[in-house]
Amino acid sequence: MTALLAAAAATFLAIGGSAIAGAPGASWDGNWTLIAFSLPQEEGALRRGLRGQLRWMGYAPLYDGLWISPHDLSEKTRARLAELTLGTLTVFRARHVELDATVRRNPLDAWDTAEIARQYELFIRRWSPALPPAITGAAAVRARTEVMDTYRRLPILDPHLPIALLPPGWLREPARDLFTAVYDGLAVAAQEHVRAAAGRLAGIRAHTVSDLAAGLSR
Repeated sequence: MTALLAAAAATFLAIGGSAIAGAPGASWDGNWTLIAFSLPQEEGALRRGLRGQLRWMGYAPLYDGLWISPHDLSEKTRARLAELTLGTLTVFRARHVELDATVRRNPLDAWDTAEIARQYELFIRRWSPALPPAITGAAAVRARTEVMDTYRRLPILDPHLPIALLPPGWLREPARDLFTAVYDGLAVAAQEHVRAAAGRLAGIRAHTVSDLAAGLSR
C-alpha cells in the first residue's frame, strides 16, 4: 500500500522496490564488473558492512576481497561506492579467460546456483495455490505482504545472472511471473480491505509490480 510517507522513507522504498521488481535489462555482453578492496584486519565491522552493501547491490564474493557482478556499474552503485572511504577499493570491467587448469574458479561460482534453483522451486510450490481470487479481505493483505517478503530475497540471490551461463529450465521468469500474478492479483482485495478499515482515508492505494519497478513514481 502507498500512503503518506516522509520523503526519505519514500525514496528508500522506491530504490528497494525498483531493485526487487525490475525486469532484466539488455542481453549480457560477456564482461564482469569487479570490485577489489582491502581493509585492515582490525576493521571487521567495516568489512562486514561493505560486504552487506555489495550484496544488496547485486555483487557476490569470488574471493574474500574480490566481488563481482555481470552488470555494468550503475550510476547508483557508482555514487554509493564513491562515498565509501573504508580503505583501498578498485573497480574495473573485464572478461573471464578460460585456463586449461585443474584448479580454477569460474566467476559464476561466486553464486550458489543449486541453492538459488532450490529457492525458486520452493517459491513456486508455495505460492501457486495462492493465485487470486482464492484470497480476500485481511487474508489478501497478509498474503501480499508475505509474498513480497519471500520474493524480495530472490533478486538478491540471483541478481539477473546471465541466462546463458545457467542450467536449462532456470526458474527466474516463472517465479517473477508468479510473484506478479499474486501481488497484482490481490491488489484490489487488499486495497478495499485497508480502505474499509481506515475509513477510506484518501491516498491509500495498492501499488503494483510495475509501480515498484518504476520506483513508485506514480
